[in-house]
Amino acid sequence: MSKNIGPNKKNLEQTRKLFLQIAKTEFINHGYADSSTNRIVAESGMARGSLYYHFKDKRQLFLAVYTRLLEDINNRIHKELKKTQDPWDAIKLGCSLFLKECKNKKTRKLLIESLSAIPYQERLAIHSNTLLKTFEDYLGPSMENGRFKGQDPLMITIIIYGMMSELGRSFELVENPDQYLKMMTDSLNSTLDKMAA
Repeated sequence: MSKNIGPNKKNLEQTRKLFLQIAKTEFINHGYADSSTNRIVAESGMARGSLYYHFKDKRQLFLAVYTRLLEDINNRIHKELKKTQDPWDAIKLGCSLFLKECKNKKTRKLLIESLSAIPYQERLAIHSNTLLKTFEDYLGPSMENGRFKGQDPLMITIIIYGMMSELGRSFELVENPDQYLKMMTDSLNSTLDKMAA
């Protein structure tokens, strides 16, 4: 007879979720380097061993927070893109929606912290399963419709995503994020249209 693991599994999932919520706030407030697993454990009210049951170390915890962030952003963007008929319009809308996400200081803080906390290859793997995959899904049909003739789809996806990422981080430099978002989105759309011609 098999063991009924329902309640235990549910408790494990709730504990993991709690640690992720607390850790996200910790990383936003203190940055990766100055974050403390001691504070995370204290805030959770759980035993230290419980944290390490779910996450090997602080880096793995940050990786989980970052992955969840990218999955959530991607899900919101993907949901909106499904409403768009033209794949090229969907790509430009996706860029605009990503930049809008970056306007949020908390989101931006985690995106910036990831640059030093997660090696490039690991970040790229996370992005490849989330936002890059979504953009690739729309880029193929856009290329079939005559955009980026003769170009490699993966390279174009990385170029577009690279521009978006850098623009998203640049919110750190501005005082009026709403005005900057409009200017940035208009400029990016114009640049993309010229690149794709």
